[in-house]
Amino acid sequence: MNDILLKPASLVVGLMLFSPACTDLEEELYSDITSENFFQSEEEFISAMGQAYTSLSFLGSHGSLWTSNELASDQLVVTTKGGDWYSGGELPSLHAQTYSPDNPIIHNAWNAIYSGINTCNRLIFQMQTLVETGNVEAVAYVAEIRALRAMYYYWALDAFGNVPLYIDFTDENPPTNASDFQTGRTAIYDFVETELNSVIHLLDPTIGGKAYGRIQQMDN
Repeated sequence: MNDILLKPASLVVGLMLFSPACTDLEEELYSDITSENFFQSEEEFISAMGQAYTSLSFLGSHGSLWTSNELASDQLVVTTKGGDWYSGGELPSLHAQTYSPDNPIIHNAWNAIYSGINTCNRLIFQMQTLVETGNVEAVAYVAEIRALRAMYYYWALDAFGNVPLYIDFTDENPPTNASDFQTGRTAIYDFVETELNSVIHLLDPTIGGKAYGRIQQMDN
């Protein structure tokens, strides 16, 4: 019985002793995305830009900018039925123009717009670095994101008026005084107009296909 047990054990020990040792422990990670292995193709540029377009979902969702625009006007009213659709008063207060600054729908609209702006700022920062190193393909994508960011600022201007104008993703010292956060309607409008005029000739004129649903250059 002992001989039967010792033979397999000896075989395992022998294989361990004579098998070649593995000395190269460096593994190739396919889950890590860095500047060295991304932004190498058109598909990767478009995939990255999708993050900025995803924020546009607030245009068709309840409880954000669309709701605040419609309910605060005479376009739409949400009637309450007992406790249904009262929602703590946030819906009827919008229609009656008696809402306060802490109304959740107003908060959601603000956060949705500036989430899109922040994503655009990040993508512009990342892609502009490629432009500076000679990647000419990145130029059109930077222009597209700048135009999209201008749209976000247009909605911010329309909904809130005096809003912060931040276009530097690397800014580590934001203002601390409330008055410094307000850029002013005229300055925001001028920024939107200047940005669109600056990039319009750089936008892709392609219609449909991979350009479907994206900002593009169109003939008047």
